[in-house]
Amino acid sequence: FVISSAQTMLEDKNSEEDDVLKYIDNQFCSKLNGNQKANCQSMLDTYREILLGQIRQGKVNRQKSC
Repeated sequence: FVISSAQTMLEDKNSEEDDVLKYIDNQFCSKLNGNQKANCQSMLDTYREILLGQIRQGKVNRQKSC
């Protein structure tokens, strides 16, 4: 659900990439604990362009990503 929503947000010309990443952080990373949460947020920061590109292209497997 998070990936589908993020893809819809990216398709919407009014959504900024930072808003999409904040959404993923709020809906997924923030629900994790300790190191997992920090690692998730770090991955969003480090791989933001790759992740956003793959979501846009539909290359993120919605079943396996989370």
